Amino acid sequence: MNEQATAANGPSRARPAVGGSLERMLVRLDRYAAWSSAALLFLYFVSGFGMTKPDLVRSMTGGLISWRVAYDMHNVLHIPLVVVFTFHTFTGVRRALHRATRRRRLAVWAAAGFGLVVLGYLLTLALYRTGL
Repeated sequence: MNEQATAANGPSRARPAVGGSLERMLVRLDRYAAWSSAALLFLYFVSGFGMTKPDLVRSMTGGLISWRVAYDMHNVLHIPLVVVFTFHTFTGVRRALHRATRRRRLAVWAAAGFGLVVLGYLLTLALYRTGL
Protein backbone atom coordinates (compact mmCIF):
# COMPACT_ATOMS: atom_id res chain seq x y z
CA MET A 1 0.00 0.00 0.00
CA ASN A 2 1.29 3.44 -0.73
CA GLU A 3 1.48 6.36 1.68
CA GLN A 4 -1.50 8.21 0.17
CA ALA A 5 -3.81 5.24 0.67
CA THR A 6 -2.61 4.82 4.26
CA ALA A 7 -3.18 8.48 5.01
CA ALA A 8 -6.65 8.39 3.44
CA ASN A 9 -7.76 5.27 5.27
CA GLY A 10 -6.21 6.13 8.62
CA PRO A 11 -3.84 3.96 10.60
CA SER A 12 -3.87 0.26 9.92
CA ARG A 13 -5.90 -1.75 12.41
CA ALA A 14 -4.51 -5.14 11.62
CA ARG A 15 -4.31 -7.60 14.48
CA PRO A 16 -0.92 -8.50 15.82
CA ALA A 17 0.60 -11.52 14.13
CA VAL A 18 0.97 -13.46 17.40
CA GLY A 19 -2.65 -13.07 18.52
CA GLY A 20 -3.98 -13.86 15.07
CA SER A 21 -1.90 -16.99 14.69
CA LEU A 22 -2.84 -18.15 18.19
CA GLU A 23 -6.51 -17.61 17.38
CA ARG A 24 -6.18 -19.57 14.12
CA MET A 25 -4.42 -22.38 15.99
CA LEU A 26 -7.20 -22.50 18.62
CA VAL A 27 -9.87 -22.57 15.91
CA ARG A 28 -8.06 -25.40 14.13
CA LEU A 29 -7.62 -27.35 17.39
CA ASP A 30 -11.29 -26.77 18.18
CA ARG A 31 -12.29 -28.27 14.83
CA TYR A 32 -10.13 -31.32 15.51
CA ALA A 33 -11.60 -31.56 19.00
CA ALA A 34 -15.16 -31.35 17.64
CA TRP A 35 -14.62 -34.15 15.12
CA SER A 36 -12.69 -36.23 17.65
CA SER A 37 -15.49 -35.73 20.15
CA ALA A 38 -18.05 -36.91 17.60
CA ALA A 39 -16.02 -40.02 16.78
CA LEU A 40 -15.39 -40.82 20.45
CA LEU A 41 -19.08 -40.33 21.31
CA PHE A 42 -20.05 -42.71 18.50
CA LEU A 43 -17.64 -45.34 19.81
CA TYR A 44 -18.85 -44.70 23.36
CA PHE A 45 -22.47 -45.30 22.31
CA VAL A 46 -21.53 -48.44 20.37
CA SER A 47 -19.62 -49.80 23.36
CA GLY A 48 -22.53 -48.94 25.67
CA PHE A 49 -24.95 -50.79 23.44
CA GLY A 50 -22.37 -53.60 23.25
CA MET A 51 -22.73 -54.04 27.01
CA THR A 52 -26.52 -53.73 27.18
CA LYS A 53 -27.37 -55.49 23.91
CA PRO A 54 -24.35 -57.70 23.21
CA ASP A 55 -26.05 -60.01 20.70
CA LEU A 56 -27.21 -57.13 18.51
CA VAL A 57 -23.82 -55.38 18.50
CA ARG A 58 -21.93 -58.63 17.92
CA SER A 59 -24.09 -59.41 14.88
CA MET A 60 -23.93 -55.84 13.51
CA THR A 61 -20.13 -55.68 13.82
CA GLY A 62 -19.52 -59.11 12.36
CA GLY A 63 -18.36 -60.52 15.69
CA LEU A 64 -15.70 -57.83 16.24
CA ILE A 65 -17.23 -56.38 19.38
CA SER A 66 -18.10 -58.88 22.08
CA TRP A 67 -19.35 -57.93 25.53
CA ARG A 68 -15.80 -57.95 26.94
CA VAL A 69 -14.41 -55.81 24.11
CA ALA A 70 -17.32 -53.37 24.54
CA TYR A 71 -16.71 -53.21 28.29
CA ASP A 72 -12.97 -52.54 27.86
CA MET A 73 -13.62 -50.02 25.08
CA HIS A 74 -16.18 -48.19 27.21
CA ASN A 75 -13.75 -47.92 30.13
CA VAL A 76 -10.84 -46.77 27.95
CA LEU A 77 -12.87 -44.03 26.23
CA HIS A 78 -13.67 -42.11 29.44
CA ILE A 79 -10.51 -40.03 29.65
CA PRO A 80 -10.09 -39.06 25.96
CA LEU A 81 -13.76 -38.17 25.72
CA VAL A 82 -13.65 -35.97 28.82
CA VAL A 83 -10.49 -34.17 27.68
CA VAL A 84 -11.65 -33.55 24.10
CA PHE A 85 -15.16 -32.54 25.14
CA THR A 86 -13.87 -30.13 27.81
CA PHE A 87 -11.43 -28.49 25.37
CA HIS A 88 -14.18 -28.10 22.76
CA THR A 89 -16.51 -26.60 25.37
CA PHE A 90 -13.75 -24.30 26.67
CA THR A 91 -13.14 -22.80 23.24
CA GLY A 92 -16.86 -22.26 22.67
CA VAL A 93 -17.30 -20.57 26.05
CA ARG A 94 -14.23 -18.43 25.40
CA ARG A 95 -15.60 -17.23 22.04
CA ALA A 96 -19.06 -16.55 23.50
CA LEU A 97 -17.61 -14.57 26.41
CA HIS A 98 -15.38 -12.61 24.07
CA ARG A 99 -18.35 -11.67 21.88
CA ALA A 100 -20.47 -10.74 24.90
CA THR A 101 -17.89 -8.74 26.85
CA ARG A 102 -15.47 -7.61 24.11
CA ARG A 103 -12.68 -8.29 26.61
CA ARG A 104 -10.37 -10.97 25.31
CA ARG A 105 -8.31 -11.41 28.48
CA LEU A 106 -11.40 -11.74 30.69
CA ALA A 107 -12.92 -14.23 28.27
CA VAL A 108 -9.77 -16.36 28.18
CA TRP A 109 -9.30 -16.44 31.96
CA ALA A 110 -12.97 -17.04 32.74
CA ALA A 111 -13.24 -19.82 30.15
CA ALA A 112 -9.95 -21.37 31.31
CA GLY A 113 -11.15 -21.36 34.93
CA PHE A 114 -14.48 -22.86 33.91
CA GLY A 115 -12.74 -25.45 31.74
CA LEU A 116 -10.33 -26.50 34.46
CA VAL A 117 -13.12 -26.86 37.03
CA VAL A 118 -15.22 -28.96 34.65
CA LEU A 119 -12.20 -31.02 33.56
CA GLY A 120 -11.22 -31.69 37.17
CA TYR A 121 -14.76 -32.68 38.11
CA LEU A 122 -15.24 -35.00 35.14
CA LEU A 123 -11.81 -36.60 35.54
CA THR A 124 -12.56 -37.19 39.21
CA LEU A 125 -15.78 -38.94 38.24
CA ALA A 126 -14.05 -40.94 35.51
CA LEU A 127 -11.09 -42.04 37.63
CA TYR A 128 -12.88 -42.63 40.93
CA ARG A 129 -12.87 -46.32 41.84
CA THR A 130 -15.80 -47.60 43.83
CA GLY A 131 -15.57 -50.39 46.33
CA LEU A 132 -11.87 -49.97 47.19
